[in-house]
Amino acid sequence: MKQVWQNLRSGVTEVNEVPLPQVQPKTALVQMAASLVSAGTERMLVDFAQKNLLDKAHSRPDMVKQVVDKAKREGVASSITTAFNRLDQPLTLGYSSAGRVVTCGEGLVGFKPGDRVVCAGGGHAIHSEYGVIPQNLMASLPDSVDFESGAFSTLGAIALNGIRLAQVQVGENVAVIGLGLLGLITAKLVTAAGCAVFATDINETRVLFAKKIGIPAILRKDAGKLGLAFTQCHGFDAVLIFADTPSSDTVRLAGEIARDRGHVISLGVVGIICHASRIMKKNSFFKSHVLPVREDMTKNMKKKGLITPSDTSAGAREETYRHSFNWLLLENWKSKTLSPIVSQLKKQPKPMI
Repeated sequence: MKQVWQNLRSGVTEVNEVPLPQVQPKTALVQMAASLVSAGTERMLVDFAQKNLLDKAHSRPDMVKQVVDKAKREGVASSITTAFNRLDQPLTLGYSSAGRVVTCGEGLVGFKPGDRVVCAGGGHAIHSEYGVIPQNLMASLPDSVDFESGAFSTLGAIALNGIRLAQVQVGENVAVIGLGLLGLITAKLVTAAGCAVFATDINETRVLFAKKIGIPAILRKDAGKLGLAFTQCHGFDAVLIFADTPSSDTVRLAGEIARDRGHVISLGVVGIICHASRIMKKNSFFKSHVLPVREDMTKNMKKKGLITPSDTSAGAREETYRHSFNWLLLENWKSKTLSPIVSQLKKQPKPMI
């Protein structure tokens, strides 16, 4: 079968022939019909792979520290060899897809060969002709939803998880910081839920794109002043952050525009140490939350105490992923939420992100 690989040493992205994976207990072998390319996460991995060794080390000081610590324990030569061996291992890309079940493993419940399903998870729902998907990262796809739309299900789960954590109510003011694909979907869903939405990004192209699909959006440099004006100086009831940056500017902005006892939810990986206190002074609820199905991003968050083991348990993953089906089954969700975004993306002369 064909599978997309990323070579971390050379930076080359390639399609290779690999053996068909073997189904395991409580998993299913799924023939993929569509998989979603994540312009944020996957671009970050590709960009990292294309850097030279010095730039790789500069961009990932955490990995450098691991190598140094290993060298202290086991010696320099052994540690360098191990590091290069890791770079030589191909990396699979993708974490959201849809397809049909081909074979069910022992103990799998609720699925049978021929079922249409949506799949999630790095290392599982990858860009490949087939994938082995654990039971808690897979669910049935309604006949009324096509495979291409179903491949967006993981992003729908992330968006709805953030909305749920923010306890958003009809008629409230909601700010969305970050207008990548996930931020756009969230803004449309919150609008459909009867809220007044205000969005911002540092990228002018993203802001213009958001305006084209009916999302009120402004550049970051004007967001503080205009955001408060949007709420008549009361502040936003909820602020949802979708960014992947070491900068704490997104959290600083959230602290400026959130109301007293509002909700600030970060679903990206952002710097928070410098400005979280600004939010706490307003007695606002703050949570930095990584989607449980994104297992590859949780280790460092656990070490910093930003998420707990219960956030990433199998039960939590199942509960979070079930929210994606609410998103898929929303009345007119495709025509009013997803289609405007996808149709405009297809019209873009160059990548938006």
